[in-house]
Amino acid sequence: EHRVVARVDDKLMPVPANVYTARGLAEPKVLAPQSMKQWLAAVRARFPLPKDDASAANSEQVAMHRVGEVLYRKLFEEYTWKQWGRSPRER
Repeated sequence: EHRVVARVDDKLMPVPANVYTARGLAEPKVLAPQSMKQWLAAVRARFPLPKDDASAANSEQVAMHRVGEVLYRKLFEEYTWKQWGRSPRER
């Protein structure tokens, strides 16, 4: 079976982010898909978008809305720099 993992904080974590990634890096209480949905709903409430993804100021705002600040910082921020050679804060 093919699995994609990323080394984060000296741990191999599944990518794209899932229950195991969230529990291992951001929120120990995420134990199952239902608790993941609840956690993501709370994240989205803390990082709202003006209207939708297209109305976001930049990709950082979209990513933080989707996965929260911790997963964004640990998974997406550096990847964006590496892959695209630009800050996620740029439009």
